Amino acid sequence: MTRDLKIRWFLFVCLCSLILVGCENRDNESGKAGSAEARALISLVKGDLDKTKRELTDLKHDLQGVIEVQNEFAEQIKQLVTANQEKVPSTTEVAGPDIKKLIIELNEQRQNIGRLENRITQLGVLVKNLRTSITEQQTTINDLVSIIEEQAVINEQENIEPQDDIDY
Repeated sequence: MTRDLKIRWFLFVCLCSLILVGCENRDNESGKAGSAEARALISLVKGDLDKTKRELTDLKHDLQGVIEVQNEFAEQIKQLVTANQEKVPSTTEVAGPDIKKLIIELNEQRQNIGRLENRITQLGVLVKNLRTSITEQQTTINDLVSIIEEQAVINEQENIEPQDDIDY
């Protein structure tokens, strides 16, 4: 429960007990019972209120600790930023020649890439030509195998002995 809700509950219980106290004699017994219930509720609300106060005190203490740590971190960050700002100019001065060297190397690499791309294109054309040549040679080989097979069939049909001086 929030603090305001507990206080409202406490006031409600007090109001109920006052109303019950003002009852006439005929309602005296029910008023006493209501009063006893109200007292019990009041003691419960007081216990909850005390517990809430202790928790609030603990939270305030924790919050103060967090604020202190946050302030310490802020100071450390400020010191680090100041220290790094002092180092930046010297780092830039040291890195200047290296940056120029890297730019020159980058330009050389770009030229090398262009040369390599041209070489890759040339090799691609060469591979294409070789594949075409291989295909043509495979066709020629297949044609020659067919001719040899046909000649073998013809030789068998004619019962002609193959000549020793013919190279296959």
